[in-house]
Amino acid sequence: MQIRDASALVAAKRQPVFNQKCLDGTWQLRNSTGEHLLDAQVPGEVHTALLAAGIIEDPYFGDRWIEYKWIFRDSWTYSREFEVDDKLFGSDKILLVCHGLDTVADVSVNGTLVGRANNQFRRWVYDIKAAVRHGTNTIAVSFRNASDYGTELAAKYPYPVPEAMNIETQQGEPCAFSWDWGKQCRYQFLVRSNRPTNEYIYMRVPKFPSLLGPAFVPQGIWKCVELVGFTASAWVKDVVPIITRESQEWVVKVRVFAQADGDVKGSVAASVAGFKAEIRMDLVEGENVGQVEIRVPYEKVERWWPTGYGTPHLYDLKVAYQQHLSDENVKWVIHKTTKRIGFRTAHLVQEPYPDQAEPGESFYFEVNEMPIFAKGSNVIPADAFESRVNIDAWKRRHLPIQRFLCHLRRARVIGLAGVYVRVRPAPDQHGVPRQRTRGGVRQHPPPRAPPVYRAVVGQQRERGVYREGMVSGDPVESIHVHGRLSYPIPPSDPPDSTGGRPITVPHLKLPIKRRRLQGQPVARAFGDVHYYNYKDLGTDVSKFLRPRFASEYGFQSVPTLSTLQTIDNAKDQDWSGEWLRRRNHAPDGMNTIAAMVQKYFSLPGKSDAIARLDHFSYLSQIVQALIYQAQTEHYRRLRGDPEAMQRHLAGAGNWKILHSFAKKFFAPILVSSVEDPRDGSYEVHVVNDTQDELDVEVDVAVYSYTTSALVRRATFRPKIIPPLSSSRVYRAETLLELFDNPAAPYTDRLILLAARNTREPWGANVIASNVHYPAYFAQDVRLRNPGVRVTNVWDVPAGQQQQEKVVVTGRQKTFRIAVVADDAIALFVFLETANDLPVVFGDNGFVLLKGETREVEVVVSESHVATRSAALACNGAGVRVVGFEKVDVEAVRARIRIRSVYDAIF
Repeated sequence: MQIRDASALVAAKRQPVFNQKCLDGTWQLRNSTGEHLLDAQVPGEVHTALLAAGIIEDPYFGDRWIEYKWIFRDSWTYSREFEVDDKLFGSDKILLVCHGLDTVADVSVNGTLVGRANNQFRRWVYDIKAAVRHGTNTIAVSFRNASDYGTELAAKYPYPVPEAMNIETQQGEPCAFSWDWGKQCRYQFLVRSNRPTNEYIYMRVPKFPSLLGPAFVPQGIWKCVELVGFTASAWVKDVVPIITRESQEWVVKVRVFAQADGDVKGSVAASVAGFKAEIRMDLVEGENVGQVEIRVPYEKVERWWPTGYGTPHLYDLKVAYQQHLSDENVKWVIHKTTKRIGFRTAHLVQEPYPDQAEPGESFYFEVNEMPIFAKGSNVIPADAFESRVNIDAWKRRHLPIQRFLCHLRRARVIGLAGVYVRVRPAPDQHGVPRQRTRGGVRQHPPPRAPPVYRAVVGQQRERGVYREGMVSGDPVESIHVHGRLSYPIPPSDPPDSTGGRPITVPHLKLPIKRRRLQGQPVARAFGDVHYYNYKDLGTDVSKFLRPRFASEYGFQSVPTLSTLQTIDNAKDQDWSGEWLRRRNHAPDGMNTIAAMVQKYFSLPGKSDAIARLDHFSYLSQIVQALIYQAQTEHYRRLRGDPEAMQRHLAGAGNWKILHSFAKKFFAPILVSSVEDPRDGSYEVHVVNDTQDELDVEVDVAVYSYTTSALVRRATFRPKIIPPLSSSRVYRAETLLELFDNPAAPYTDRLILLAARNTREPWGANVIASNVHYPAYFAQDVRLRNPGVRVTNVWDVPAGQQQQEKVVVTGRQKTFRIAVVADDAIALFVFLETANDLPVVFGDNGFVLLKGETREVEVVVSESHVATRSAALACNGAGVRVVGFEKVDVEAVRARIRIRSVYDAIF
């Protein structure tokens, strides 16, 4: 039997023909008045075209997001000419395929309207056979203001539709949403009109907690456009694998979605791990779905495991659709693809706890029949303008950081709405499964929502309501509403509603009667919770919840001054100034941060506004890190609670001081101490997140701030810590039992903890360390000036780095710096560089004892330098980044800055 490529066919009457023509490249762009007429690249957005043409400057810089609101309030038209040759024109079917239109658009070919669009996240397919002509043709895609369009639809809705953001208090726009520092972009907005035909608009909700974010409502052709022509053939739109286990076999179901212009004879062939299958798949005119199954013996492949549980094995799945010609022995391969897949089972376990005094059910995940503690973080959008994102480069840069540096097992793709399909949640090579979350919020009830759902959906600030759709892995998609409820995508949605991929619904919904239990939020007993408490001390363990699953918690902080200066000259800025108030989209956000900082520190009293902002941002990052650390360690300690054996967390974090803290509080082995303000008791726990038994002793050292001296050392007897568990190793009725003198003030004591593996030689057996602060620094803590300084900087030869080379791809340079505290104990030692030299530090925010020297790695990557250089080149900040080739020891030494908390509060 012969299998030929399409190029080998000889033209004949009714010979199967398939053609594709890409329309990406240079288009013309004009606004409604014709004032602006310019070239524009597709894929792209109006903002990126205007930026490239020099009509606007970097929209992220300063208050340009306000100055440039005229862009999204106008209507814009993309147009271009394209040629149709004899071969394409002779096709029986000619389709115009728009893979991404943002958002409300009319599409015309040669002046004839061929279709409309109102969904950014689906692929739009238009039959243009009747409109196209031989030779030169024109295409026009006319966008209108999506914000106004959404407001019009909201007016037609039978229920009140709350705004995504309060325009006055959150500096928002209709149909826009952002959290805190988020680049505020598209709100996923869904409206059903009163007319018989449902009318919707789907738009995105990127959120960027790590950046100061302006508000945008982009327009444009953000994905590729192509022509597809075929005669007596078919267009294979999508290939979707679904892997399940049946007894001692893995079943790989490969679904093929195809569109044909008539009867087509063909077959689907697939292979993986040396096993093959082929089925007949004859097509009829219109939409077709076929499925081929490959059965793989269970023992013939290695399973995929999350981080810390094994190797994330992946295999190549090869799929081809072969059209059978008139001679059945000749097959024409019209589509072939290769996908990376992993073999694993994944289940959400919800089972009753019959012996609990508190009623409820478990809520945890099993992967390969093993309970998984779901440590994780959010994956946030990389740019407000999606066409600028190189998703492959993004994944190479960031997912290894999650996997290797922060020990994460889960990534929640959030804020992207439909865009998240580009970061697929199938098993990945780093052992980080991903859960997709559409947008995080919604403006109003979706169609077919039950009355109780409508009643709570508008209560954005309500905490603890059960969420119905959290699961990791394919094939699950759900919509989270106001961060509290999630509504499964209706199974009746057409297969093409998200670009041709079928949508399956997670069956995780609870009966309505379980939503509330004796007037208390039911999520604590049955499911997942969010916990944000901005009124009380953020590290007060007595206020923390004891849930089954905690997916969101924490606090926001202000970026460092060097970061702020890349988006604003910041010549006259203060932490309480108007500019930062506008940039923080949380209502009264800056005052909320300040109120929490004051619970821990005295606010900086510097006379210079820039110095106040500099130190305020530093203190806010310390507070943020402490709050995340306290809550994360609380949830991890609960792993040893007999009434909470399967509690999990998936906290979100920003890459600030918190980044370095996360490496430690997410580490596989954790030593954690907690003081309960309710009774004054003090406990030390060891969490073993490995698959090996540990024989551990814990060393506790108590230091005096006043003298910088060690005043007491205690060692708690060795204890066996089973795999995947948490154990308490020490408990005291009061913390004073640890002090050298019961009369010693809390404000003059610091506690350092170290867990040692007694099966390893002394000196090389510290497997975890931590710090406990008996008093915070808004009190009369007796700090002295530690005199922190950098003593040396030197090159690190290739192959001698302390941390794995996972921070970046491409070339990088590694340096090592030595820092010392000459005169006293230094707390929260913070290293940074000027914004003309972007680096990654191996550690930050640490404690230095008097006279102690610590070495910290500094990594400079070529790709990071290039990204920062491109960002600063167009924003008017006047900063020129040091070229990668010029980065050397002297360049690093000249740009390193070091400080401790003493510098900020005294």
